[in-house]
Amino acid sequence: MISQEIQSVLQVYKYIYLCFDTELKMHRYRGEYEYQGNLFVHEIRFDEIQNDYLKLPQVFINSLPENIPERMPHFEANNRLCYLDIEGVFLNPFNLKTATIQIIEQVQKTFRETIDRTETQHAEEHAYEFSAYWMSSKTLGLLATREQAGHIYAYERDQLPDRVNVRKFEVYLPKNDLQAKSTWFSELSEFVDPSSISGPENAIYIESNKMPLISPGATWPPQNFSEYLTWYKSVDQGAYTKLLSLIRQNFQKLRLTIFFRFSGDHLIGIKLKKSKIRSMAIDESIRRNSRNSILETLFKSKKSFDTFDRIFVEDTSSDFILKRNAEANLTDRKIALIGAGTIGGYLAHLLVQNGAGFGDGSLSIYDADVFSSGNIGRHILGTKYLFQQKSEAICHFIQSDYHYSHANLRAFKEFDYKKINSLGSFDLLIDATGNRAFSTLLSHQWHKSDKASRPNVLIHSWIDAAGQVARALIDDDCVACYHCIHSNKELVPYKVDVVPKKIRRSCAGSSFFVFSADASMAAAALGLNKAIASLKGSPQPRFSSIPIGRDVKSIRSRDVKKLKGCPCCQI
Repeated sequence: MISQEIQSVLQVYKYIYLCFDTELKMHRYRGEYEYQGNLFVHEIRFDEIQNDYLKLPQVFINSLPENIPERMPHFEANNRLCYLDIEGVFLNPFNLKTATIQIIEQVQKTFRETIDRTETQHAEEHAYEFSAYWMSSKTLGLLATREQAGHIYAYERDQLPDRVNVRKFEVYLPKNDLQAKSTWFSELSEFVDPSSISGPENAIYIESNKMPLISPGATWPPQNFSEYLTWYKSVDQGAYTKLLSLIRQNFQKLRLTIFFRFSGDHLIGIKLKKSKIRSMAIDESIRRNSRNSILETLFKSKKSFDTFDRIFVEDTSSDFILKRNAEANLTDRKIALIGAGTIGGYLAHLLVQNGAGFGDGSLSIYDADVFSSGNIGRHILGTKYLFQQKSEAICHFIQSDYHYSHANLRAFKEFDYKKINSLGSFDLLIDATGNRAFSTLLSHQWHKSDKASRPNVLIHSWIDAAGQVARALIDDDCVACYHCIHSNKELVPYKVDVVPKKIRRSCAGSSFFVFSADASMAAAALGLNKAIASLKGSPQPRFSSIPIGRDVKSIRSRDVKKLKGCPCCQI
């Protein structure tokens, strides 16, 4: 049964109980809502046992007022009402009565807005939810590049959860780029049967900076290419002309897939297959470069295509991935990262995720150490990279992911701090070595070098107090340096009367502290934060410290003054 609290609210709003649907396993209630003489008859359906609102009740339209067309914003093709974004509202599970009132009032508000919106507002609302009305097949297109002409490869995936009703995928890759294909499918090797991969087939991609407006009551989605072209031409004449040009250049074979992007990052796809009746006429028109009007006439004939399939599309291109971190974009920046160990490995990955190595930028990684079994427990790398040079292994690890395969990453051996002047063209130098002696010498060399011949900013990211605190510092020669921080008694990480942990030594003579990967991740995250802040010109606070263990103090982030007479920075 559903909660008594929910039932009491439904009675107040005059909902009538219909039945318990044994097939749907839902309780169905009928409701009516009248607004300005317009009656909306609908059903609201609750789960068999409804004692929370982790899932919204479903609302279906039984009948609309005569002056309201069926194809309206928020009214899905199956007559379901899209009335609330569960992610954008808190429905209190400890007060189901209030939560139910929120739901019903939002349903009524959606009905009212249907009456009150202007035609332009209706079109804009449609555009906002554009892909929800596309009603595609069960094929999912994956846009892995934004090049205008490319190839698609179809494949089937195994081991997907039941809730994912897509099994067939088509990935759009750069034309004739075998390396891109190899990288993409190597990532999926465990989940894709090689015999299921087919292609390549021609495909094109076209962008429009217009909103995909749909007039209220318009027939949608289009049932053939003719209907779609008529609509697309009305949305963006310039993009329409470009579309015809791209079709001429790429529709020499039997099939063509077209990916469309609109303002607001709406993506859809169409698969076309020429009919036997019109195939020769289309090919001849394309070969002769006939006038657009002739091509339009052919395309707008229902006899021209045997197949017109609508497909959903997801953007998996690097442009899209990096755009998700738009405010933290490191594209076009030259960055040097010293250290690819427990901090530097995670940090390198974070930097690339935020654009490092893309555009005109690069990420140079320095570390001559060899990856050993003792590193595995708290490093981003795994067993497959054993005995490889860490900097090379990190570059390979990141670039083996398709999204980052084109990142400009460079692996080097150890960095000689005395040669810091060789990095004069870099925007940023990050020290993630965790080696106090090296970091101190690097800082000293940076401070005494000519400003014109070294990076303007030096960032240190390290773990202190035997893994119990993560720290990071921006050194732009305005406040304390790395040595100042370590020499400042106020910044000693341990609480009073705590005895610092001792380093453990292995029988092979190597030394280490016992701590988990959370310290490494925290230090890497701080390093990324400082890199972004410094390049955005907002470095304050320059020093940050995150306590992880129980033995350390909580020290607020702030700018720390230089210590008088510091031998490292006051030269």
